[in-house]
Formats: sequence, structure tokens, C-alpha cells
Amino acid sequence: MSQFSGKCDLYDSAVMIGEYDIKNIRLFMTKGNRSYPIKLEEPRDLIPYYPYVPYVSSYSNGIYRAYLSDSYIDREERETLTRELEYLLRDYRRCKRKKIPFDKSQYDNVWYNKELVERVATEGEKTSIEGIHLPMQNHWRKRLAEEMEKNGYTDNEIINAVYPDMIWSDFNWRTDDY
Repeated sequence: MSQFSGKCDLYDSAVMIGEYDIKNIRLFMTKGNRSYPIKLEEPRDLIPYYPYVPYVSSYSNGIYRAYLSDSYIDREERETLTRELEYLLRDYRRCKRKKIPFDKSQYDNVWYNKELVERVATEGEKTSIEGIHLPMQNHWRKRLAEEMEKNGYTDNEIINAVYPDMIWSDFNWRTDDY
């Protein structure tokens, strides 16, 4: 299990390759149906991509090629929150149909993201998952931020890699809040 996502990710692939020459690694970021090369000049350039799970990779003739789409941490968080939101909205619609109030207290003893429950109670159908982060994914992000800091990345570079959608002052990986 990886140190950065809990899955066999790019970090594990780099470890499996062993002592590698950065000139022999080709990474590509895939957006839609296009792939773009990632510029790698030194081994530390791989660190921001450690939690990415390559969906296609190969190693032949001393060259490692990997195609990445998005961070496994972000994907898993998005899927979990979307699934929770669908369940909560289903209950919200049921309450609306029966003309009874949506009772958020019924979720107190059930594992649902409390912030998401609160949003459904106040915003209803307009609820989004934007800005909500789960504790386990924050754990993996904190590990990545610590690794990047250890390897000389600036605070802004760390924030852009770990939480690209978050305001810098909202995240401090140097605490045990996560």
C-alpha cells in the first residue's frame, strides 16, 4: 500500500523501478482524449504526482511511460461525496414529496459528512460538494505536503499540488487537525 494514496500509485511505480534515471521516465497527463507530457528535470519533479494512479504504464528498453488522469485522492473523495449527496438528496426529495421537514438529526448516528448533511438541509437541491474534504483524504494530502516540504517545495507549490481548489490560508499541513 502506498504512502500517498493507499493504492498502487505513481510512488509505488517509482519504487518498483528502483534507482531510476529521470531522463528515462515519460509521464503524460490525460485530459479528455488528449495527453500532454509532464516536464521532468529531476527526481523531485515526480513528487506532486505520487498520489496519481497510472491507468496505463509500461517499462521497456529502460524507459518507463505512464499516463495519469487525476489524483486518486481527489477522485475517491469526489466519488464518495457524490454518492453521499445522492443518498441525502433522495431522502430530501422524499421529505419534500410527503410535505414533511428534512430532519438532519436522523443522520447524527450515521456516517455521513456532517457538512454535507447541513448543506442539504439549508440548500436542498442546489447543494454541491465543492469545498468539502474528507478526513482520510486529508490524511493522504498531509503526507504528500510533508514529503514536498521535505524536498524543498515552497508553500505555494505545495498548496497548488495538494489543494488546487483551496485558499492557501485554509490549509495548514503542519498541524494535527486532519
